[in-house]
Amino acid sequence: GIAIPHGNPQFVRQPAISVIRLKKSILWGNNQKVNLLFVLALRMESKGGEIISAKRFYKKLAYLLDNDEECRLLAEIRDENEFCKYFNVM
Repeated sequence: GIAIPHGNPQFVRQPAISVIRLKKSILWGNNQKVNLLFVLALRMESKGGEIISAKRFYKKLAYLLDNDEECRLLAEIRDENEFCKYFNVM
């Protein structure tokens, strides 16, 4: 139930992560039901530690997508502070 639309890193001016939780699932890609979207605008440059935090985020996201229990925990997150704590980014 998770989709990850993202842009080309070379066009990212300001890195950002948006999470959208849908009240009703939509069909995405190969007719998969999705109710959580991670909209990513990340770059892998070394300015201000961005490369470290982007790699850490992608590593956590890959782990999450392979783990049903982690997906369940993510589904229970209700606000930005909980999300940042879960991903350890602020």
